[in-house]
Amino acid sequence: MTLEQKNRLDELAELVLAEEATQEQVNEYKELLDLWNHSFQINELP
Repeated sequence: MTLEQKNRLDELAELVLAEEATQEQVNEYKELLDLWNHSFQINELP
C-alpha cells in the first residue's frame, strides 16, 4: 500500500462515516480497506 492509497483511504473513511459517500466511493473504500488489511498482515504499511 502506498502513502497515496493510505491518504485516499482516510478521505473515504470520513465520507463513509459521515454517510456522505456514494456507492462508488464505498466500493473504493472497501477495496482499499482490503489492501490495508493485507498490507498489515505482511507488515508493509506506509
